[in-house]
Amino acid sequence: MADPAVRATPIEDIEKYLNTARLTFNSGRSKPIAWRKQQLRALYRLIDENRDKIVDALQKDFRKPTTEATVLMSGLNHIVYCLENLPNWMKPEYPKKGLSEFGADLSINHEPFGVCLIIAPWNYPFELVFKPLTSAIAAGNVAVLKPSEITVNAANVITELIPMYLDNEAFFVVNGGVPETTALLERKFDHITYTGSTAVGKIIMSHAAKHLTPVILELGGKSPVVIDPKLSSADVARVCRRLVATKFFNAGQTCVAPDYVLCPPHLMEPLTTAIRENVLKYFGEDASQSPDFARIVNTNHTRRIGGLIDRQKVTPGSVVITGGKWDEATRYVEPTVIAGVRGDGPLMEQEIFGPALPIVQCAGIDEAIEFIRDGPHARPLALYVFTKDKATADQVHGSAVSGSVVINDATFQYAADSAPFGGIGASGMGTLHGKYGFMAYTHHKTVLAKPLTWFADHTDDFIGRFPPYSQKSLNALEKVAERRLPSEKNMVSTLLSVAAAGLSYLAKRWRS
Repeated sequence: MADPAVRATPIEDIEKYLNTARLTFNSGRSKPIAWRKQQLRALYRLIDENRDKIVDALQKDFRKPTTEATVLMSGLNHIVYCLENLPNWMKPEYPKKGLSEFGADLSINHEPFGVCLIIAPWNYPFELVFKPLTSAIAAGNVAVLKPSEITVNAANVITELIPMYLDNEAFFVVNGGVPETTALLERKFDHITYTGSTAVGKIIMSHAAKHLTPVILELGGKSPVVIDPKLSSADVARVCRRLVATKFFNAGQTCVAPDYVLCPPHLMEPLTTAIRENVLKYFGEDASQSPDFARIVNTNHTRRIGGLIDRQKVTPGSVVITGGKWDEATRYVEPTVIAGVRGDGPLMEQEIFGPALPIVQCAGIDEAIEFIRDGPHARPLALYVFTKDKATADQVHGSAVSGSVVINDATFQYAADSAPFGGIGASGMGTLHGKYGFMAYTHHKTVLAKPLTWFADHTDDFIGRFPPYSQKSLNALEKVAERRLPSEKNMVSTLLSVAAAGLSYLAKRWRS
């Protein structure tokens, strides 16, 4: 049976939406804090008053457990956080002035970019529309939203609710697939946010480059889990409670989900035993009957994940710890863990984005760092280190570059509204959430204002700013404008040097 399709927005409507949004922005309507707060409160009501409708859409698209669906409402907390802090974020900054700015007022004003395009993925179809939109509104922008065409029910709800709650001349929803997305990207926006795969991120960036449009790319990658060899079997059992829960949340369809595990040989047995026990505890003997295990979003992704699992199962050295079955008709992939996976195995070819977890044997921390840093999946979106030793944690995340790092847990960094979230390298660029999201959707404009006064004129004359120039005026200008390198010596070493010089002088005087 074919997957359901979303009703596409007519291409001619896209131009109308964009023109209306630009007229609204140019009118200045979106800049006052009152409008921003009004729209943020309206977005909060949109989510809060339609919880059942949102949960129902997620259950239809994913057969998502009710608990998981309601956890995804963290967008409400993000809105509240932005409302509480917006007045301070909007205030101009007054940086320290140098002598060349003497007598002038110097400020940094935070101004909105204008008309933003937000292209959302299917794995969290509401949250990854609402969170970027919250930041865009807080910064004073207007926006065109492009929900994923894969999650049809979620897209329909977003299309219905946005015009019911938000400014109808500032926010628009465009539905469709590649033709509609291409039509959007061919037009000039002032900012583009895309969440999705690295491959499509490159396409987005190439289109944005034609208009020199700034972008935020929240991409993916294979987020590794590093197991410290110094952990005990009891520690590993505790690790697996958290690892299994975060890996199989949303059936593994999370951009920051643990993608593979690097485990030392002597901990392989306790690790695999604890993983098997926790999968059984969380989802039962048959996870297809569990109300707490979601489905894959469509048949194409089911076949992709199932194909990777099947190829890995027949690869020499592979040991299926649990799972391994899948069914295209019901979009079900069993929670699967396979040990004995090589770095070039099928499950290591790409981001899995599903309920399959490969375990790669790794001798120690140095080898794990080298594998992450120098391998084909370097600079992941997230890095997870399970250890009791702070020095080990610091060594791993200090040596292997990643978008974020979590010690002794996984995925929860995304929920931190006060901290930036974003990738690096192939896992993305730019950051979102809280103040960092506000700043990402903001142009930071320097404003320098000098007075037209007698004093200002004579200050310019004193430093020799105007022709005809002389050596005297050049010397004066250099004293004002040129900055000297700070001394590399600290105060203590300077005092010691002075004391040594003084003692040397006294010694010479005494000898003479």
